[in-house]
Amino acid sequence: HHIAERFSDCILAHQGRGMVASLLCVEPGSRQPDPKMAWEVVGRAVQTGVMLFAPVGYMGSSVKLSPPLTIDEAALREGMEAVEEAFAHVLAQRGAVGVAP
Repeated sequence: HHIAERFSDCILAHQGRGMVASLLCVEPGSRQPDPKMAWEVVGRAVQTGVMLFAPVGYMGSSVKLSPPLTIDEAALREGMEAVEEAFAHVLAQRGAVGVAP
C-alpha cells in the first residue's frame, strides 16, 4: 500500500491476494493506462537485481509483484524498497514534479 500511496498520481489501483499483487500504472493525473511506465519500472527493478514478471493486465500496464513463498521478511522489504526506488527513478526521468530518485 505504501508504494501506491506515495505514487498515487500514477498508480490508479493496487490489487492482490496472498503473496501476489499488482500496481496499475496510469498516465500521471489520469485514468489512462500507461504500459510504457510499467515496462520502465520493471526494467529498472531488474537492473537493481529484483526479478519481476513482464507487465500484466489491461494493455500490459500493471506491475506484478509475486515474491517466492519462502522469502524472509528482510528480503521482502529489500525487494519492495527496490520497486519503490524503480517508480521514483522512472518518474524522475520523466520529469515528474516532487519526485526524487
